[in-house]
Amino acid sequence: VETPKAPSTPKQVAEIQLGTSPYAETTIDGRKYGSTPFFGPRKLTLPVGTHKVEFFDKQNNKKYRYQIKIKAPDPNNKVVIQFLKNDPPKVEGQVELKKLD
Repeated sequence: VETPKAPSTPKQVAEIQLGTSPYAETTIDGRKYGSTPFFGPRKLTLPVGTHKVEFFDKQNNKKYRYQIKIKAPDPNNKVVIQFLKNDPPKVEGQVELKKLD
């Protein structure tokens, strides 16, 4: 006797705030989202899981690539990256960040 499969639940989504200094054009999973910052009413809503994020700093003509893993919805989900300083990125809430290059 086969047990029926549970219906697949829709992917959970989570809001995340994303900021960079200097501001950068942002592409997530190949889709353009415009320029940072994504705070307040502009915060992003993404499926829970792992995303490839590319930031293009127009001022310095440089690309930065990261992997962002959203583990769960959390009002504190936030990533702030300072490209030109050696400070570690600020990562808050249920988020993990990994630099790809």
